[in-house]
Amino acid sequence: MITFVEGGFGLHISNCEIGEDNLGSLRAAAHFVANRQPYAVG
Repeated sequence: MITFVEGGFGLHISNCEIGEDNLGSLRAAAHFVANRQPYAVG
């Protein structure tokens, strides 16, 4: 999961971000990635 998120979305996940709250389910992972992405303009 971590490799997929880092490679697929260009994010770096620190050790303190690895856990049930951020990556414990697909819903949590989607929310985590969405909150880390810059906002689209236009």
